[in-house]
Amino acid sequence: MRETVERTIKQKPFNVMLDSCIADEIVLLNEQGVRTVNSCCGHGENNPVAIIENNHNSLNNAVGLGYKHKILDILFSEIKLKSECHCLERVKK
Repeated sequence: MRETVERTIKQKPFNVMLDSCIADEIVLLNEQGVRTVNSCCGHGENNPVAIIENNHNSLNNAVGLGYKHKILDILFSEIKLKSECHCLERVKK
């Protein structure tokens, strides 16, 4: 079961919908200069990840915070999030 929450990310001019189990981490990443453009908790099937910008020191900031990354192309990288997905736990209840 997928639960989302609406959060304000100060660096963006609008609110965003985020998977609830990773929302706090995504907001914190943006506050620390890691510009996220997409994210997914994996819904119990894959690891939680975020797509981030490679520019504006975003990738350097993520690496400095200890995130493992995979460069996707010249503009974007994927980072493995530290949050855990709780989707399957909610389904089992």
